Amino acid sequence: MITVNNLLWVVQVILGIKMLSNVVTHGVLQNQTKMREGIQRMGTRARPALAISVLLSLLSGLAILLPAIPGLPGWLAPAAAVFLAAVILLAAVFHRQCREKPNLIPGIVLFLLAACVALGRLFLAP
Repeated sequence: MITVNNLLWVVQVILGIKMLSNVVTHGVLQNQTKMREGIQRMGTRARPALAISVLLSLLSGLAILLPAIPGLPGWLAPAAAVFLAAVILLAAVFHRQCREKPNLIPGIVLFLLAACVALGRLFLAP
């Protein structure tokens, strides 16, 4: 039987993997043609913004998974989910500044999943 807690953990793992994959694609694989074009369009502020983006993705990806460690405070999971939702919104702004057309549907889905985790961990399965 699937419980709310188990369902929230599945969503948290999906979100964590997605954010950590962003670290690889935006941090390690920056030389892809599409990414180079966005960096050129943004100019000199692109590299620092990209570094901040990679750092926020790393922090949010780890933070959403850390509550699996026993003994950590209960507020960590909803706080991490809110932080992750904010990072997703910032990513949309960043892609817009690069004059890219961010694929809005995955961004909206990820944002809603993070919001569901935040609310679920606050009210349904703390």
